[in-house]
Amino acid sequence: MKQFQTLVTPLTAITALLVAGLLSTFALFESDVYQREAKSLAVSESVTGVRTIMLAMVAVRDELALANLALEAPEASTSASLTELARLHRRSEGALNRALRESSQKFEGQSGSALALLSQADKRYRAMFAQVRRASSKPRDERAPTLLVEWKAVATLLSRQLAIQSAFFEETIRGSDPSIDRMMKIYNNSWQMLLDAGRDRGFMQTAVIDNRVPSRELLESLAETKGKIDAHWSDLQTEARRPSVPPTILSAINNVQNTYFKDYRNLRSDILKQLMDGKKLPQSGRDFVEASNPGLASLRLVPTAALNVTSEIVERQVRTTRHTLLMSVGLILLFFCLALLTISYVILQVIRPLKRITKTLTSITGGDLEAPIPYDERADEIGQFARALQMFRDSAAERQRLASELVENRVAKEAAEASSRIKSEFLANMSHELRTPLNAILGFSEILTREMYGPLGHKKYWEYAEDVHKSGAHLLELINDVLDLSKIDAGKMELHESTFSIGELIDDTVLMVGPKAAAQVSIEVCVQKDHQVFADKRLTKQILINLLSNACKFTPSGGRIRIGAISEPGGGLEIYVEDTGIGMDAKQIELAFSPYGQINSKIARSEQGTGLGLPIARSMARIQGGDLLAHSVLGQGTRMTLILSQDRVIQPFARSNPNFQIA
Repeated sequence: MKQFQTLVTPLTAITALLVAGLLSTFALFESDVYQREAKSLAVSESVTGVRTIMLAMVAVRDELALANLALEAPEASTSASLTELARLHRRSEGALNRALRESSQKFEGQSGSALALLSQADKRYRAMFAQVRRASSKPRDERAPTLLVEWKAVATLLSRQLAIQSAFFEETIRGSDPSIDRMMKIYNNSWQMLLDAGRDRGFMQTAVIDNRVPSRELLESLAETKGKIDAHWSDLQTEARRPSVPPTILSAINNVQNTYFKDYRNLRSDILKQLMDGKKLPQSGRDFVEASNPGLASLRLVPTAALNVTSEIVERQVRTTRHTLLMSVGLILLFFCLALLTISYVILQVIRPLKRITKTLTSITGGDLEAPIPYDERADEIGQFARALQMFRDSAAERQRLASELVENRVAKEAAEASSRIKSEFLANMSHELRTPLNAILGFSEILTREMYGPLGHKKYWEYAEDVHKSGAHLLELINDVLDLSKIDAGKMELHESTFSIGELIDDTVLMVGPKAAAQVSIEVCVQKDHQVFADKRLTKQILINLLSNACKFTPSGGRIRIGAISEPGGGLEIYVEDTGIGMDAKQIELAFSPYGQINSKIARSEQGTGLGLPIARSMARIQGGDLLAHSVLGQGTRMTLILSQDRVIQPFARSNPNFQIA
């Protein structure tokens, strides 16, 4: 006998290597290497854009500070001041050109209207500078009185449009990485603080040039900007206490503490104190600007440092994604070679033999049960498979017969399901059609029994009208039951869920059903703790009505019925209806829960009904995720239990009237 040699080991080893390689490649590739690299590059470009716009705004604000000083000064500017102003303007123009170029390249077609507004504001700013330069060479009395206000308005518009473009860039950066988000938060906080500090210096510059007691409006503006600066500073200090804040940002924040909040604030306080005391200041507006420059320069270091750290993080991410990409390509090439090796082996040793065996199998299934099966001499799985086919050949006819029977059974099952579905839809439609004329019969018969338009005459007319109304009401109840069952079977029953009290629902049910049975049986309500539940109130009430009605129907005169609710150990809720009626055995319980099933008893035959109450109640319970269970002893009574799952029960609470009885 030939020794059995398995192909499982080499195939398993090769397959394991392939799977491991493919999974590694899949993990590396499907981690969005390309997308992450593109995102990192986009973030890097956006950080550069934010930096470019920040530099443009800084250049514009430096120029604006000197220009405002020249326009507010009573005397004409010196030639040196005009030369410095021209130099600052050239620097602003270069920075604005770079900002416009960055924005147009990044957001061409995406923020065209905003870019157009920035371009218009830039042109107005450059055009107005010529007026400002000419006016600065003259004394204040010879300058246009509205020029300073117009110049500030144009500069403010330009700054606002630059801020909008910066926001477009920041939108690309936001959410790319938690570390980058923290750095951009520090940047935005420090940049807003710098803007408020610039406005504060502008107000102080006005006060220094006026050289008199500041007006109330000016003092309010100074107090407002100081409050905003302090708020931003508090946020920055909170960020600085994080262990992950880079040293460069900590150094910049410490520099702000010493240079701005110590040196500049002391200078600011001294100037305001002298002015409030009515003293004249020895320094000019230019002296104040030069003295305040170090403080504002220290504020600029924080957003600059934040952007530098952000750039470093983005560059690391770009390097990481590129390294990952190279690894992915290498792994792909490696496992591609392994795949080729595996494919060659499988084709020669597995696929080709299987093709010949499959061809033989096709002949056998076509009726040629004598066809020879190749490779039965091999000692591996292929040989075992060939030998197994020999047994298959002997049992092919039997399998064909079984397959035919299986197909026939499946077709019969599908036909039965389709028939049941059509029946349910037909019953639902017909029930709707019957209810319309039936409601009219009920309405007109009620009008006749109440003699709303005058006496009927003979007493028999009134009795007939009352019989018609009672019969119609009973028929409507039966149709409603059929409609509910049809909806449930057709899967069209919709839940309208709400939160309600089970105790109140039980009380309403007893008050609805109890008076009809009060002469025959006594009904006791036992709800020690009420419960709020989230379920379909109408369906739950219909379940309780059906259960309580059945209990009244099948409980002889003088019997007792108890209805109550108790908590389950698992957190659910059990609502039970317990009677001392005729009871049922196991077969009768199964019959009672089947559609149109009725128990064969004297009481049952004397009562009207279709046998749909319990099936409908159980179906309504189950579509809400609950169930309806029955425990009964023949001749002693029945206990029906509606179970609501734990997720339906909200909370229990004590009832003011836990027990009451209707006799």
